[in-house]
Amino acid sequence: MTKDEYKIYAEDLIKDISNRIDELRQRANGVDDKIRAEFNEKVLHLVEMRNDLNTQLEAFENVEESRWEEVKNEFSKGIEFLKQNFQKLFSILSR
Repeated sequence: MTKDEYKIYAEDLIKDISNRIDELRQRANGVDDKIRAEFNEKVLHLVEMRNDLNTQLEAFENVEESRWEEVKNEFSKGIEFLKQNFQKLFSILSR
């Protein structure tokens, strides 16, 4: 996958993440107040991580070819970490 193709793929991933964050917020409407505080804190953390990934994405254009694989791997690890945190939040909602 070329750098431009990967950037398009990454943009789609971040859009999906944003949609999932919105979905999590909607599902939290009927949650107990004790759980809501923990949940809101974790959602804010997800938003921060998403914003960090957006910053990394914007920097893709300036990445030298010799560092591209390293940068791509870092971004992929960030996406996977974010996905794991989504699972944790869904488990909070199911308590």
